[in-house]
Amino acid sequence: MSKLSRVRIGWGTPPVSDGSWWLWLFCLYRRYPDGVRGPDPLHPLTKKAGVACLQLSVRGLLAWTFALGLIAYFGGALALLRWYERMPHNRVSYADLVVPARWSQVSALRGQATIVEAYGDLKAGNFQPGFAKLRFGLARNPADAKARLDLARIYVAIRLRPLAERTVLDAFEHGYPGKQFVRDAFALMAESDHPEQSLLFCKKARATAVEARTLSADLRLIDEMHARTLLEAGRSAEALALVRLHLPAEDEFARDVQVQHLLATKAFDEAVRAVEDWLTQAPGSKEALRLSVRVYREAGRFAEMQEALKRLQTRMGAGPEFASYKVVQHALAAQRVETNAAIEDFLFRYGASPRNLQLLVSLLGDIGQTEAILRVEQDARERGFDPARIRLSRLQALIVARDWREASALADVLSRSKERLTPGEIVLLQTLTFLVQSCLDGASGAKASLLKAITERPGAMKLYRTVIEALLSAGQARTALAVLSFGEGPFPDSRYLTEVRSRVTAQIATEEATEQAAVVRKEEPVTLPDLPALLQSVERLANAGQREEALTLIRRHRRAAPAFFPEKSHELARWEVRLPAEAGDLSQLQLNLRAHLKTGALTSDEVLTLARGWHKAGHTASAHLTVRELLRRDPGHQEALKTWSEWMPKPDPVQPDAADETAGAGAVSAADGR
Repeated sequence: MSKLSRVRIGWGTPPVSDGSWWLWLFCLYRRYPDGVRGPDPLHPLTKKAGVACLQLSVRGLLAWTFALGLIAYFGGALALLRWYERMPHNRVSYADLVVPARWSQVSALRGQATIVEAYGDLKAGNFQPGFAKLRFGLARNPADAKARLDLARIYVAIRLRPLAERTVLDAFEHGYPGKQFVRDAFALMAESDHPEQSLLFCKKARATAVEARTLSADLRLIDEMHARTLLEAGRSAEALALVRLHLPAEDEFARDVQVQHLLATKAFDEAVRAVEDWLTQAPGSKEALRLSVRVYREAGRFAEMQEALKRLQTRMGAGPEFASYKVVQHALAAQRVETNAAIEDFLFRYGASPRNLQLLVSLLGDIGQTEAILRVEQDARERGFDPARIRLSRLQALIVARDWREASALADVLSRSKERLTPGEIVLLQTLTFLVQSCLDGASGAKASLLKAITERPGAMKLYRTVIEALLSAGQARTALAVLSFGEGPFPDSRYLTEVRSRVTAQIATEEATEQAAVVRKEEPVTLPDLPALLQSVERLANAGQREEALTLIRRHRRAAPAFFPEKSHELARWEVRLPAEAGDLSQLQLNLRAHLKTGALTSDEVLTLARGWHKAGHTASAHLTVRELLRRDPGHQEALKTWSEWMPKPDPVQPDAADETAGAGAVSAADGR
């Protein structure tokens, strides 16, 4: 350092002659070169003697930097807290902002606040903001199992089941969500009739539960759900291997699966021995006694079945549930005398309650026992009860029995007293009435009304199964295909719909071949010279309202001259989706949409614009199917998702318990009845 240096840097704050320290940071003083006390040699005009100098303290600088940093840190956290507190339902505290170990919780806390705000909007009927906030809040707080399940239920309500399933499965990426979530989410997954997704759910649930070292009761629940899914999918051998891996051989559920596997493989003698061994070791087991009734019935050993029913009654006690179970078992065994006797006994003991009568007829309706339901209806009228709900069950039984004329007469009777039914039952009655009319005479008006009813009020998988099978049995395969296309909206991966599509298309092909064989074929018209000429002809036919003829013209040219068409014809692709959309031919629309989206002849944005136009023009079914196809292809398409949520009814997922309990009770009753 030069002798004449005016700035010095040091560590501490030592005493300095002719100077003083300010803020423990710097010191101003005068220095005299060579000890001469006179004018400044560097600045001779300066009147003051000596040289003005500055000394800085590194220690003071560090201390001030640290102090100001602390002030900025805590002050900034306070300012940020004040900003968070302006938001409703804030969960972030001052400690969350200043303690580094808690910074990772801030995003989750903000998500909790957003979720609470979302529930408030949904309860107030503000669906769009509530739906958006629920998704945003779950993205920030993915561990909220209740919000995740409610969001999945909303997706199901607006017919976006694939997104619902993905939302449920993503729960296991953030730890084990708890036993209640697993039970409720599995029920939601099982509704889709897609065993592979349900099995994937069980595998993920078990792996996460094991990693979290959860209770053995949770693992048992998951294993039971897994095994039941395998049994329902017809994979009883895998179910048996699963329970043998995770449960002891003497476990009741493991024995149950073993017996069901033997029944599935038609090994009735082995099943009888297995269930009798079980009863020898556990003579008071209610599950063993219940299963023994089924085993003896399927094995054709009705005397043993009767004895098993008596033992089960002793174990369960008398009551309408067991009495109805007894009626159903005799009916399934085709024991007419015993069935009638069991019905008379039920009516004598429990017929004084309309609820008990409804319990019995709902089970009898599932297996098509029309005469038995008629006897219950007669007893209800004699007691002065309203028979409307019993008649609705008889209508369902007549449809199962394919007795269209009797079903049509009963539907007319019910339509005159439908004010005694609940709104849900009225919707079901209207749908079944249109179904019966379609199967009875095939009237186009009835079929159009049936499709409209299913579009506006989609039901459970059971409804689609009932309608499709009834239409196929009545030779209405084209209408069945349209219903199937609607069903693929709420149930896109349904095992039943996938299997029945091949039957439907085969029956349609057979009908078309029969029609063509009965008509003398005319000579095929000459194809047009080029694509512009074809487009002009298509436009002319469409403007004249001849949409089917326009589609036939395109199909004929595709068959006759496939090289005539370029790989991606934008205008032709628009016509091939527009014509079936406006004609209401949903199966053809779905086929053309998938083909043109795959080749790139139409983009997702173009198709969405077309769908909005169709919806505005009143072609709602075509618009709905189009947006579903877009979301099936690209679940993250935000504009399509927004449009879909605007079109769908506004559900309230906050209080789903009542509906769930009703559905669960019905499922249990049906299962017990079998």
